[in-house]
Amino acid sequence: MVHKLIFHPCISHFVRLSSSVVGRDKLLRLFQFYARFRIWNLTRPGPLVLAKERWMVFMSRLALTRKVLRAGRSVEQIQTVTKAASASSNSMDHDCFLHYISLLRHLLLAAYLVLDNATILDSLGLYPWKSSRRITLQAARFWFSAVVCGLCSQLYSFHRMKRALAELWVSLRADAKPDTSKYTVDKFQLLSNLCDLGISSSAAGLIQINEGLIGICGVISSGVGIYRQVVPTSQQERSD
Repeated sequence: MVHKLIFHPCISHFVRLSSSVVGRDKLLRLFQFYARFRIWNLTRPGPLVLAKERWMVFMSRLALTRKVLRAGRSVEQIQTVTKAASASSNSMDHDCFLHYISLLRHLLLAAYLVLDNATILDSLGLYPWKSSRRITLQAARFWFSAVVCGLCSQLYSFHRMKRALAELWVSLRADAKPDTSKYTVDKFQLLSNLCDLGISSSAAGLIQINEGLIGICGVISSGVGIYRQVVPTSQQERSD
């Protein structure tokens, strides 16, 4: 009984998810945005004030933990940009729009992470920096731009896939199969990007969104990220 409980698939997925930095970040992000939703839900006078303060402390500490976990990821993102740029010069078998929009997205994410890492010492209270708030706002704008690039890439892929399928129906040939492998659209990722679009636009100060809605969007986006990490692992286990 104990053996079955310890090696239950859910436990195995959780261990595998929490063993990586990205997996831990997604779990912390899920709880962070749930706390944000709870804070909005507790914005009523009365005995709930103390509970709201506890959730605010919980959310701020999760945000700080995630910020520390992102330390150094800017270098990793810059390496990704360099590899993508070098691959473009060596290979001509790619969709130009998808390639360059992906390259731009990686560049924007690298800029976001560089600015985000630059304010870690201020967030930890080791080196207060007057410009940290302005830099954090600029970092959020880079993140927003990266999310927009991701949405453009997915919508373009969706359009290309629909056009290829339409050409197949017009041809009416059984052996005519359009190559849609390069234009696959992950509907869950599209939903996640739409949620991140609202969160990042609010963080960048472009629009004002209800805190409860931001919390719900963050929970959905984080849940999709966790799902996308868990599902490939479970499929691989079934194939083995």
